[in-house]
Formats: sequence, structure tokens, C-alpha cells
Amino acid sequence: MLMENEIGSLEPGKKADVVLHDINRPEWRPLLNVMNQLVWSADGRSVHTVFVDGRMVVDGGRMTTIDEGALWASAQSAGEAITVRSGLPDMAKFPQY
Repeated sequence: MLMENEIGSLEPGKKADVVLHDINRPEWRPLLNVMNQLVWSADGRSVHTVFVDGRMVVDGGRMTTIDEGALWASAQSAGEAITVRSGLPDMAKFPQY
């Protein structure tokens, strides 16, 4: 790629994307073949920390670049508004008697 001065190793001044997994989870045990487990067993739930271009974007499994609570609330409101506009009955809600 002819970018060896910018990428390819973890060194000060170089760009880096790094994902750290919490291996103290069931999908990582028994810890025998890390590469196989990363490909075949692990999923996003074990992601603990992510750096993109050297900037932390996930810390402790939470996004640092957005307000997750506000995003979830916005998604909920948008979904409910779509249901109302559709004119269809809201079958997703658990019946309350």
C-alpha cells in the first residue's frame, strides 16, 4: 500500500485502529486458540475498548462519541411514530389488563 510511514505498526505518530476484547466472557472460555475464538466465537458483546486513528471511541463497552441514551430514546420515538402513521394496530406492546 506504500503507507509504511503512516500505518502497519503501533508507534507514536502513526495512525492506528485497535479493538480490545474482554476475554473474561463465556465465548472466550476455554481460551485455547485466540484467533479461532475471535473469528468463530466472539461477537460485539466482548468489545471493551476501541481506538480509531488513535482516538478512543469505545470505553468500557460504551460509545464515547455520542450520547447513547439520547440515541436509544430517539430510536424509540421514531419507531412509535412510524407505527402510529402506519395506521396498523401496535401488536408489539404486551397487553395490559
